[in-house]
Amino acid sequence: MMKTDDLLLRCYVERQGQLWVAVCIDLCLAAQDYDANEVVSKLHLQIVDHLNEAFKEKDFTNQLLSRKAPLRFRAKFYWICLKSIVRGWFASQAQGKEKVFHEAMPLRLA
Repeated sequence: MMKTDDLLLRCYVERQGQLWVAVCIDLCLAAQDYDANEVVSKLHLQIVDHLNEAFKEKDFTNQLLSRKAPLRFRAKFYWICLKSIVRGWFASQAQGKEKVFHEAMPLRLA
């Protein structure tokens, strides 16, 4: 459950050939795997590790937390958002091979 002081990170997952790729556009992190659920788990672990490191390195916290993905990845996120809205209008259309999701991370990690 998300708390009001959680950091909400924008992410997406998409199929590229036989691989699934998950990208966090707010921290410029990515993971890949042959299983969609596994790739999301891998990205989650990267995010946790990255945030733990960012909070440990006080001199570099702002730099590590403001590491945005290149424009093409951010555009891809919003393109997938738009396509999912349109798919919602046409419920009979098959689901795509991509989706957006958000990772709610506490601002204070263990």
